[in-house]
Amino acid sequence: MTMLTFFKHQQPELWGSIGPKAITRVVKAMCDVVDLETLLPKTPVTCGRVTLHPRQTFYPVDYTQSKKFFTKNGGKRFKKFPVSQ
Repeated sequence: MTMLTFFKHQQPELWGSIGPKAITRVVKAMCDVVDLETLLPKTPVTCGRVTLHPRQTFYPVDYTQSKKFFTKNGGKRFKKFPVSQ
C-alpha cells in the first residue's frame, strides 16, 4: 500500500511528498480517518499492523520550549515528565 501511494502521489518539487506525507496518507487510509489527531488519545492506538503513539511519547517537550533546557537552571522550570506505561 505504501509503495503504491509513493507512486501515485510523488511530487518531486514538494519536499516530503513521498516521506512523511505519504506515510500519513497510508495511515489515514488504514485507520479510515480524515484527521490522525482524532485517533491519538493518551494511549497507543492500533490500526491494522501499525500502532500509533501519542506525540508526547516521542517528543515530551514541545520544540518551542526546548531552548529553556539550555539556559542556566532552565531545567528546573519543567515539571517531571510523564512516563509511558
